[in-house]
Amino acid sequence: MSESIIQFLERLFVGPVWPASVMVGVMLIYAIVVAFGLLDFDFGLGADIDPDAMEMDAGDIDLGDADASMETEIPAGDAAWQSAADGGTVSGLGAMTVRWLNLGKIPLVIWCSVFTSLFWAVSYAMWYGYDQDHFAPALIPTLLLTTRNVVLATLATKVLTDRLGFLSRRGPTYEAARLIGKTCRVSTSEVSPTFGQGEFTTDAAPLLLNIRTTEGTVPRDGIVRIIDFDSDRRIYTVTTADANAAQD
Repeated sequence: MSESIIQFLERLFVGPVWPASVMVGVMLIYAIVVAFGLLDFDFGLGADIDPDAMEMDAGDIDLGDADASMETEIPAGDAAWQSAADGGTVSGLGAMTVRWLNLGKIPLVIWCSVFTSLFWAVSYAMWYGYDQDHFAPALIPTLLLTTRNVVLATLATKVLTDRLGFLSRRGPTYEAARLIGKTCRVSTSEVSPTFGQGEFTTDAAPLLLNIRTTEGTVPRDGIVRIIDFDSDRRIYTVTTADANAAQD
C-alpha cells in the first residue's frame, strides 16, 4: 500500500472525522450486503414513518384536538414511535420533528445515506479547513465538534431531502365517515371519555386515531368500535367491541 494511501486513511480517523468515517464504513458495508441480496433495502425495520400519508380534506383523518395536547394521527409502523403515544405532547412534538426532517417523505435508508454522506463531508471539511488549527484531537473537543457536525449535517440533509419529493411514499387515505362501524385497538394505557388513542389497521402502516368513550374506560389492547366522529375536535367516539371483532 502506497504511502499516500496510508496518509489518507490516517486523515480519516482523527478528531471528529473518525465518527463520520466509521458511519460511512457501516453504510458501505450495508450497501455491499444489500447488493448481494442478503438484506432488504428498507432496513427491515418497518420504519417508513409517513406522517404525511394521511393529509386529507376536512372530513378526513387529520390531527387531534386541544384536549389531546397536540396528539397527532400518525402511522404506527415503528413500535418506537407508536409507544410514544402515551406521551401526549411528546408524541406530537416527535411527529412534528419526523415531518420536519422529511423522515416520512422518503425511504429511511435513503435519508440515512444522505445524512451519512453530508456528515462525513462536513466533518472532513471543517476539521482540515479550520478545526485542527484551533482544537486538539482529544476526547472532549471531538465530542463537541462531532455534535456540531451532526447538527450541520442534519440541517443540510433537511434542505437536500426537501428536493427529493419524487421519492415520497404516500399511503392510502381514509374518510372519517367510512370508519364508522370499524374497530380499532386501544394503543394508550386506556381510553376514557377524556383521553385515548387507538390503532386502526390499514393495508399500509396502521394509524393512531384520537378516540374517546361515552362512559367508562377500556384498557390497552382492548378492541373498540367506532360509532361517531366529531369533525370539530377531530375525535372518534368508540364503544367496547367483542374481543374477536375484526375490521370490515
